[in-house]
Amino acid sequence: MKLPLNSRIGVIGGGINGLSYAYFLGKLRPDVKITVLENLSRVGGYINTSHANEKTKEITKLDGRALKMEKGPRTLRGVSSGTLIIMDLFKKFGMLDQVRGITKESPANKKYLLTKSQGQIGEIKGNLVEVPSPGAGWSVIYKFLISPLGKVMMRGILNDLFFKNDGKSLDGMSVEEFFSRHFGKPMIHDIGSALMYGIYAADVAHLDVNCVMPSLVRMEKAHGSIVKAVLKSIFYYKPPPPDPYVKLYTEKIGNEFNLAELKTKLRDYPMITFKDGLSQLCEGLKNNMPSNVSVILGSSVDNISQREGKLAITAGKKKYEVDHIWSSVNTLQLAKMIDDRELIDVLQDFKYTSVCVCNVLIPKNAKDIKGFGFLVPKTHFHPEIKLMGVIFDSDIEEHSVPLWSDDKLSETGEHTRATLMISVRDGVHPTSSMLKMTVRETFSNILNGDALDAAVEHAIVTESIPLYDLDFITRGEKVLKLIKDKYDGKLQLGGMVFSPGVGVPDSVAGALQGAVQVSGV
Repeated sequence: MKLPLNSRIGVIGGGINGLSYAYFLGKLRPDVKITVLENLSRVGGYINTSHANEKTKEITKLDGRALKMEKGPRTLRGVSSGTLIIMDLFKKFGMLDQVRGITKESPANKKYLLTKSQGQIGEIKGNLVEVPSPGAGWSVIYKFLISPLGKVMMRGILNDLFFKNDGKSLDGMSVEEFFSRHFGKPMIHDIGSALMYGIYAADVAHLDVNCVMPSLVRMEKAHGSIVKAVLKSIFYYKPPPPDPYVKLYTEKIGNEFNLAELKTKLRDYPMITFKDGLSQLCEGLKNNMPSNVSVILGSSVDNISQREGKLAITAGKKKYEVDHIWSSVNTLQLAKMIDDRELIDVLQDFKYTSVCVCNVLIPKNAKDIKGFGFLVPKTHFHPEIKLMGVIFDSDIEEHSVPLWSDDKLSETGEHTRATLMISVRDGVHPTSSMLKMTVRETFSNILNGDALDAAVEHAIVTESIPLYDLDFITRGEKVLKLIKDKYDGKLQLGGMVFSPGVGVPDSVAGALQGAVQVSGV
């Protein structure tokens, strides 16, 4: 569908997906009028860089950047199509001084997995094993291989090399079953489950391998063994085709960076972070919108109605007559805005994970382990509090380097900043006392430090990440068909469910694709 001349567009949600869509469509079609309606008093949605509350300031006596707290995502993958687009946008916005990177050799690029331990007292305990990453030295690789996790991985690789297809259908197969067939249960329980919780905040038993690891499914179909498929791809390397999202961006929006050179540069930086937090991306979009885009904050959408081919959005006492809608909110929120019972039922069938984000600030160096953070396999979960992982925020910031400026980090008092990510299931939230116990024991038992004088803040991020369960693909196909039949292409679905992936770069890439589809350019 191509938008008619001088169309009016409603964008529901001012998170990264909605803002990106409005920006791209506004650039592609200067004739249309776009209104972004955001429920909150700020843009960004789940991207939320905030500052410590007054109680934390009083406890720690810290100021400046030490008080910066991310309540959601905080870094970008160094090399991805969405990240290349984001970097080019920052250049256009004159904000490259915000961009910082973590090099392969940086202490902040060290990532760990939790293993079992003996003799520790408490509920949260274990030892950390560094996982080798590009740039890791031979000593790191050797230590990992002789560790319990390394032995599990080597046995898993041997299992896969002798994999024989058992004839099972891969449709609707869980990540847990897929990995167990290839590598054995210890590999997925002790290693894979931690990685999946780190990305999707979900149990491998509940994730469809076709959704989250489609490339592995293709490998099994083509080669049987995953390891053999990987080795063949290395020895018979074929250059990948041009990235479709980067191609779309350069052809339709236009680039300022040489993106091929930028991609080469970013290969040295596995992670990208921002001096004043990831919210700078959303603020940059809001402040640099084309003149045909309006962003209205504190505007909660109550209803979407359709009459005689026209759409209307009701937000409080205001009604917006529009020709087209892009919904970037999750399906459960969208279901509350529409009147069609059949569509409501399908939208409500989607499931989401909720996460407790626990920010910790300690006015001293409270640990002797440097790195990005660690993940916890599901075999090590406490029965009452599922600690999925810990991010070492102060390490990431201190060891980041500016990519396009000479800016140095401002001076601040010695401190340790970390974020604990805790799974929330069935609406049961951890209590404040349970969180404080978790923080204390995490630092004393796992990080060889202490957090007795820690200030702890927490927030529950509800319905944050879609659960890519075993019915996700079928459900998605059904809802898209219903939307097409009932709205004749005038309602587009964005957000995480309908983006290429769960990351911030994926949301930007998905928004670009959606904007181009209806622009007719």
